[in-house]
Amino acid sequence: LKQYMQHKVILHDSGLVSLDPLLPEHVKQTYVDWLNDDAVVGQTEQAGRRHTLDTVRTYVKENISTPNAMLWRILFDGLHVGNIRLSGITRVHCRATIALIVGDVSLHNQGIGSQAISLLSDHALSCLKVWKLTAGIYATNPGSRRTFEKAQFHLEAVLRAHAFHSGHFVDVWQMARFAQHKNDTK
Repeated sequence: LKQYMQHKVILHDSGLVSLDPLLPEHVKQTYVDWLNDDAVVGQTEQAGRRHTLDTVRTYVKENISTPNAMLWRILFDGLHVGNIRLSGITRVHCRATIALIVGDVSLHNQGIGSQAISLLSDHALSCLKVWKLTAGIYATNPGSRRTFEKAQFHLEAVLRAHAFHSGHFVDVWQMARFAQHKNDTK
């Protein structure tokens, strides 16, 4: 179990959203079903892939046993409704990437994703001393872009025809959020 306890940080604020470390035993069929549901992952790199309990548990084990990734369950009013990942953590360049899914479609557009992103961003920028957070979003997914913008991410670049999705190349919005320091003029 020690290899899976790289981070024990539970993140929460005064709202109903909190983040709790995701462990292999948290992987239930509901989570697998989210990953196989086009309404949830249809505008992500997971689209078209088929997952099982075993493949998802393996993914979780691999991510939590590496020093450059962390996974959390998104809890809404105590219920597991999605997941958020901090990956590509590089101490040399002080940056990392955030990705998430809110698996319960009935909770989309409720602000849960932006609250989860804000919680993780605040933790990464202050406690982990990350300088820059990024997120890559297919340009076919404006809802996800709005979610990141609500969490203080800004469009940094448009990567033209950067991803192959649903039979054609699509642009990817590269979003970023930076740590703020007293001497910043922006």
